[in-house]
Amino acid sequence: MIMDHLVYGVPDLDEAVEGFAARLGEKPRVGGKHQGLGTHNAILPLESLVYVELIAPDTGQEAPGRPRPFGLDDLARQRLVTWAARTDEIETAVAQARAQARAPVRVQVLAQAVLVVGMAVRPNVQRARRLLRLP
Repeated sequence: MIMDHLVYGVPDLDEAVEGFAARLGEKPRVGGKHQGLGTHNAILPLESLVYVELIAPDTGQEAPGRPRPFGLDDLARQRLVTWAARTDEIETAVAQARAQARAPVRVQVLAQAVLVVGMAVRPNVQRARRLLRLP
């Protein structure tokens, strides 16, 4: 399993895109809308195949019948909300996560990915903050 991307929750996507562009000198590109989740995103490539996904509530969509992912409904400020890993062995990765977890692991199959929530493994957050020039 290897790092795929960091998920950075933001209250307002347009404002976050402009802020990242001003701080980093590179503007995140518009990603897409997540129909049914009530979110949209923008993508900022980092090193190799790793990237940052800026994700925000999409007020242009009908509100979903459940809370938006990553606590976006209650997000007051921008912050790193989670991370995603890439693997060709999802069953093994989920089993390992469940074996090592300090809390229950929930698996959610999305349109283009499998979201594993509650994994014990953590990325190097300090390094991520330095790459993104965050406090």
